[in-house]
Formats: sequence, structure tokens, C-alpha cells
Amino acid sequence: MTPPVTVRREQAGDAAAIHEVLVAAFPTDVEARLVELLRDNGRLVVSLVAVAGTAVVGHVAFSPVHVFGAPRATEA
Repeated sequence: MTPPVTVRREQAGDAAAIHEVLVAAFPTDVEARLVELLRDNGRLVVSLVAVAGTAVVGHVAFSPVHVFGAPRATEA
């Protein structure tokens, strides 16, 4: 039987598993390296992992962005 999937905040020690998930999900490691850079620079506002048993099986993260070209500069 497949263990249920739960979602939790990223914890210390999850970085390598997140890297593996992202490399498996995308054709290159660009996204994995971007997440590492954002994490290293304290720019991940939210970083969540999906866990099945003890295995990280998914990842979602949010970081701040600035939208230019709008009537006024907007932070999202």
C-alpha cells in the first residue's frame, strides 16, 4: 500500500531531496539551481514539501517578484 502524502514546511536536511525532485521533474537542473540560490539568499517566502512516508515526493516554493511596466511598480 502506498503511504499517504502529507504537506509540510521545508525542514533542515530537505535540500538534497528537493534537488532530486526538481531534477526529475524538469528537463534540466536550472529550476533546482534556482531554488538553491533563492534558499541560500533567504528569498524563499514559502517552501513546502510533499512527503510520502519519509520520502520527499514534491516541492512548491514562493519568492517575491517585482512587476515593472504596470502603471506603478508592483510587488507580488
